[in-house]
Amino acid sequence: MRGVADQRDRGLGTDTAGMTRLLDRLEAKGLLRRERHPEDRRSIVIELTDEGRALVPSLPPIFGRISRQVFAGFSPEEVAQVTDMLRRILENLAEEGPGA
Repeated sequence: MRGVADQRDRGLGTDTAGMTRLLDRLEAKGLLRRERHPEDRRSIVIELTDEGRALVPSLPPIFGRISRQVFAGFSPEEVAQVTDMLRRILENLAEEGPGA
């Protein structure tokens, strides 16, 4: 069984340390805040600040632009193939664990 520090989030494709670094950066920029959960001291509540909430509407167009750039010249079938292969690679990594 892997320890908490080694666990990977299958949906996000990151580990605990990577997520902590990302949250640290976003918090330093004033986009989110972390507070202890009032009823479960093991948990942290992560909330967007007003500044973070103000950025949310601008994110879908940015992701769309990046996606169009990445897949320029690919047919819809090729995009589906690449997406499926990448999903399978991530599943393989999640099943085997690091260094397997």
